[in-house]
Amino acid sequence: MPLSAGEGSGLASWAEVLFSLGVGGFLGLCGGMAGLVLGNLRLPAVFFLVGSAPVAAGTNIGISGISAAGGVWRHWRDGSIRWRVFLTMAPPSALGAFAGGFFSNRIDAGLLLVIISVIIVQGGVGALLQARSARADARRAGPGASQDAAPPSVQRRAAKEAGIGLVIGGLGGLVGLILGSLRLPAMLRFLGMQPRFAVGTNMAVGLATGMAGLAGHLAGGGIDWTVLVTMGGASAVGSYYGARLTGRMSRAALLTALGVVLLVVAGAMFWQAVLEL
Repeated sequence: MPLSAGEGSGLASWAEVLFSLGVGGFLGLCGGMAGLVLGNLRLPAVFFLVGSAPVAAGTNIGISGISAAGGVWRHWRDGSIRWRVFLTMAPPSALGAFAGGFFSNRIDAGLLLVIISVIIVQGGVGALLQARSARADARRAGPGASQDAAPPSVQRRAAKEAGIGLVIGGLGGLVGLILGSLRLPAMLRFLGMQPRFAVGTNMAVGLATGMAGLAGHLAGGGIDWTVLVTMGGASAVGSYYGARLTGRMSRAALLTALGVVLLVVAGAMFWQAVLEL
């Protein structure tokens, strides 16, 4: 029987250890490419191992943070992180995640997941439409090295970044997810970032958010440390190698991959919401 933190391990056999490593490595690889940690796809597997919804939520968001660390290391080496955006967005995102994690046991997250999944669908469709436009632009003018869209003012952009970080961090803490799948479309649409830099910066913010959410769950609930270490370690390795693929993809190909992944994530999140309602 799976046990929570302080009572033992959620891994009762070698088969469960291999399952934990396999799920972590595969989702880490897929997520690293897209700048996501795919926590909502991982959450059912974590719940299967630990057997407790609050412990699964806390363990999962901790795994997400560890997974993000592997991708962040690679994106940092590739120069794909906008550190100014990170410094503006990460602190409010971490604050929101801590608060959401602390109060997670007091809120029914089913309806919230439905709303989030609808928003993510919009982001996925938007990424696919941007990919089509990018392919058309490439055919007309050849690939270019365009810069991020210039904002009306630094102050206005910083306010957007902080607001996005705080709101999405809080929502993620409530449902045990980093919600990079929601933050990434916002960075593309509202901040006008290039996909490559949005991917790297999103994962860096996800790292800070995951660690803060983990702290919130430690204060308000439990963590299964064995599942956290095994699945988190495998996820970090997979994320690192997935992130290597990001810089090798064209803008159109990366946007297409982001769109497909976001739609898959939204479908999984909606199914999770149906199960919780």
